[in-house]
Amino acid sequence: GNNSANNAAYGSCVPDECACEASWDWQGATYKDCSTTADYPNDYWCVVKNTCKSATLDSATGIYHRTCVPANACECKPSWSYNGVTYQGCVTTSDSPSLPWCMVDASCTNASWSQDSSGANIPYISCSIGVDDNTECGCDAAGCQNAAIPYCVAATVPCKNSPAPAAGSADMNGYISCTPSECECKDNWQWDGVDYTGCAYINGYPWCPVKGACTAAAPSTDPKGVTQNGFLCSNPPPPPATNTPAQPTGSCDCLDSWEHEGGTFYKCQTTKDGTSPWCKVDMYCGSASWSYDSNWNAYAYKSCTDGIDTSKTCSCAGECIDDIYNPYCEVSNAPCYSAPTPSGSPVPKAYMTCTPAACKCLDSWTQDGVTYSGCQTTPDSPSYPWCYVPQRVRVPYI
Repeated sequence: GNNSANNAAYGSCVPDECACEASWDWQGATYKDCSTTADYPNDYWCVVKNTCKSATLDSATGIYHRTCVPANACECKPSWSYNGVTYQGCVTTSDSPSLPWCMVDASCTNASWSQDSSGANIPYISCSIGVDDNTECGCDAAGCQNAAIPYCVAATVPCKNSPAPAAGSADMNGYISCTPSECECKDNWQWDGVDYTGCAYINGYPWCPVKGACTAAAPSTDPKGVTQNGFLCSNPPPPPATNTPAQPTGSCDCLDSWEHEGGTFYKCQTTKDGTSPWCKVDMYCGSASWSYDSNWNAYAYKSCTDGIDTSKTCSCAGECIDDIYNPYCEVSNAPCYSAPTPSGSPVPKAYMTCTPAACKCLDSWTQDGVTYSGCQTTPDSPSYPWCYVPQRVRVPYI
């Protein structure tokens, strides 16, 4: 804390005796540094010196080894599969239009986790590699699809919101967000007895009832008990109806300074409860996304990539805080892959997700009478490696 007599900062590190051997042999094959092996295709490990206190002795061979994280764990996989389709590098998909992403190795401490259509857990990051900010995308001739997340195939890639898929991808399309005709705002409508036109601000966020059977819409009821099918719209408010006050418009640039969960942030930053850079924007920004803080206060925000350095893997500056919702640490080397250097802050701080000590895999644990070491697959989880942690809670390896 600020009153500590010890002003030193501490972080996790790898002692020299625990550094991975540059080259090592295992079961007739030679491996380099931190690697997977034929008998452990999902686990990264390496051979270390016998003086490494955190190493495990393999009694059959006499070698000392430990688990490790490869240097490129948080880089986009060159080739990866999602919902039965093979992709190359950073792409947009039909269920993530306008937000490029890619799968990364499960050992990436910066990764977010989601599930594919089969329920399998996947580690991923947002990315911007290959996006062309100078080219508008536009929908192709097929137009906008009325889906739970409306999308269309980009007419031109790369473009502002989508990179061009790399050669070898099974799907060579780029995808962007759009508004299908069914989800267009009604021209004239009422909320709580007040007339509105098109997209308007209701209770502080942009909303409108839709014209048709919009898959993305949901019912909302006004204070007078009138229920309408609508959704959060993103197009700027058009001129209002005769008896409605004019709707203001606002900038979509990152706010120079903004408050979030008791802290002050500047322009594009990472926060303790976020895994990628973002910023708050003016509430009247027509293209803003919306969320709530822990006190249920709505705010407008956008993702941003200003100031990141995709050539550097982010590292923790000290202890990984064991937050129940999102473990985090301060970043020691911003700007890096997922964290910019905060702009204008008197005490610049960037954050990243991490694995706290209390959540690290046990060196030895037993499941159904079988003893395992570190992060392993088990007969009841053959495709998804996992482990026990000190609290004996089963968690994914992150």
